Amino acid sequence: MNSKKSLTHTKGNSVQRAMPVMQQEREIMSIGSARQWNFRLLGVAPVPQTAIYFNEWWLVPLHEDTSTIPARALERVQALYGAGVRPKAFVIAHEAPKEIAPPRGTPIVSPFEYWTKRAAEYAVGLVKTVGTVAAVVVPILLTVLGTSLLVSVSVAGALVADPCLIAVTDDDVWIQIDYWMA
Repeated sequence: MNSKKSLTHTKGNSVQRAMPVMQQEREIMSIGSARQWNFRLLGVAPVPQTAIYFNEWWLVPLHEDTSTIPARALERVQALYGAGVRPKAFVIAHEAPKEIAPPRGTPIVSPFEYWTKRAAEYAVGLVKTVGTVAAVVVPILLTVLGTSLLVSVSVAGALVADPCLIAVTDDDVWIQIDYWMA
């Protein structure tokens, strides 16, 4: 006889594996829980030695960051130290969509910059070869370029970066201590 099998009632043999919880991680999370602070486990990664851009976030070691940290976040850090917990490092993560300019000294070339440079090179060649057309193209190009720069500056100002303070344990576990609107 034919037996019908249902895909919705099939039991899988999936095994769930939990990541081991380290002592320092447990202590930090219990301090947050006791004070009803929403600490979040973010994952495991080494501490960056300098600011890096990853997945639309600027990860900046605390000693390099120049942004203002709210008193609420500093209170949470003091609570950790008061309980005897000494994280390996603190990192400030700044939300950085591609529209926001990177910090000074970062060797990143945006696609917009690349294509505007290429467009400018072609526009110069066009101006040299066709004077009458260039008289029309250059003002239009400058208008478009100026408008796009104005729009990009306005968009960058309108987008609010959401920095967050992250404690990194001795085992390289990242725990979000606080976040705020900049």
